[in-house]
Amino acid sequence: MNWEDIRSQYPATEKHTYLNSASSGLISLKTKQVLDDHFQDFLLNGGMNRPQWVKDGKSAKELASELIGCELNELGFITDVSSGMNLAAERLDPDLEVVLVKGDFPSVGLPWIARGFKLNWIEMEEDGSISIDKINDQLKKSRQILSISWVQYSNGFTIDLQQLSSVCSENNAILVVDGTQGVGNIPISLKDLSIDIFMASSFKWQTGGYGIGLYYENSKSEFTSTTKSIGWNSLKEFGPRLKAENYKDTTEIIEAGHPKYVSLVTLNAALTQLNDIGWNNIYNKVSQMRCQLYQTIINSGLAPKYFSDADNQAPIISVLNENDAFKKLKENGIIVTRREDYIRLSVHFYNNESDLSKLEAAITS
Repeated sequence: MNWEDIRSQYPATEKHTYLNSASSGLISLKTKQVLDDHFQDFLLNGGMNRPQWVKDGKSAKELASELIGCELNELGFITDVSSGMNLAAERLDPDLEVVLVKGDFPSVGLPWIARGFKLNWIEMEEDGSISIDKINDQLKKSRQILSISWVQYSNGFTIDLQQLSSVCSENNAILVVDGTQGVGNIPISLKDLSIDIFMASSFKWQTGGYGIGLYYENSKSEFTSTTKSIGWNSLKEFGPRLKAENYKDTTEIIEAGHPKYVSLVTLNAALTQLNDIGWNNIYNKVSQMRCQLYQTIINSGLAPKYFSDADNQAPIISVLNENDAFKKLKENGIIVTRREDYIRLSVHFYNNESDLSKLEAAITS
């Protein structure tokens, strides 16, 4: 792969030393051109070419279902994980207890808290990891819901979804997963996992822009109720038949109103481009960049909060904000995320060794 040619498609990499895809992925020149063409079409023709927009939306769903390894009818589009997690909480028995991880992303827990579910908390380990054994011990007590992130936003810890889904199956637990920080940088096949509900916002590692995400419900899973967040597009046949027998019986029921064409066009353009690069090529490049990022951090004298050499780890590493490290990075045009007492760095396929050299030079100067 000519990664420098690919990198040139993402102009922000030339303007900045961008180590912040865990916060927001970059869009490409191709994606921007597709958006320009879409708005020009809308400007000149109104909605006359909407059938083509619908095709773009179908293409985006096909690409997304291939990306996460699920059937088309198991996948619907959401605006973001916050909306998706509320949909999940709507579907499940309010008398079940919910297991949450302290320090997980807020949206993974808030919808359950707001609805008054009884909560059981799992503490992270001192190194930022999450013990599957502790989750197993909690789930043995009764039938419960586990709501958890695949990859922890704060430190990049990536839980083993194969082990986790097996533990949940053994304990008859319902597994709800936020995959935002993993989809697009780590391979996944939901067909091979026992996950009941899985969702991921698309603006980070999928480079799909804001306002759209993926929402999967396992067709083999049983839910307490159908979603109540529905509209005309939730019907099998448009018209006056507003009874339950005319509701869609697939995950697409959640796409209640008009398709979000701008977001669908953007996501389709982004996923098409990444698919053309090749997902295995992307995963290999990301894994390589992650290892090089870690070595650069060590060479720079920064102190990682958490790091694992295990396979299939997200390319996110947090370090302690010591000796004005964040200030140095900012002054040198290096884009990262600062949270509390630490700095979060992340790399994607459009990063290169030059970015890491600039990182090391900024810290050691």
